[in-house]
Amino acid sequence: MDLFLGLSFLVLLVLGYFFYSNPSQWHYYLKWVPASAFMISARAYGMTDEAWSTAFILAGFFTVFIFMILSRQGIIYDRLMLGVNLFFLMGAYGFLSGNDAILEWYSASKGGPFFGCIVVVGLLSTLFTQYGFVGVRHKNKQAVQYASFLLFAAAVIALIWSVRADEQGLLISVVIPFILLRVIRDQLVRQMD
Repeated sequence: MDLFLGLSFLVLLVLGYFFYSNPSQWHYYLKWVPASAFMISARAYGMTDEAWSTAFILAGFFTVFIFMILSRQGIIYDRLMLGVNLFFLMGAYGFLSGNDAILEWYSASKGGPFFGCIVVVGLLSTLFTQYGFVGVRHKNKQAVQYASFLLFAAAVIALIWSVRADEQGLLISVVIPFILLRVIRDQLVRQMD
């Protein structure tokens, strides 16, 4: 078992443990299922074209299913994960429809499409939703807008970084910038209170 697959299974075990120890936060853990399914599926099947196709379609299926569950419960969907899930849905659409433009964009850059989808979600949610890009209910709407703008700026920087660092590999161009975005988002939300 290689490192990537091992880490994917470790993530699932950790999520399972936290879900078991804190079941009231089930919606938080559920949002990671599409990404986990994507990573495990792509790696388990050898990172071939068929493996990528299966991974995107599987993640897209889980995305739609989980989005329906969370929407029905009235839970605010995590905006960063919504961007990641848009990435999965576009990939699934590209493979299912044979859309060469999407597939070429996805194959040309590791981080461009990933952070591009996050930036699109960030822009739309900052401008058109009351919970903003940070995705929180808060009495101070201006604080939500300001925090959302800062997170959007960080997402744009992550997009630029990921495209420029594409040759450095997935860890440097995608994983670390995404983790930093999560940390920035959590810090912005804490500062709002």
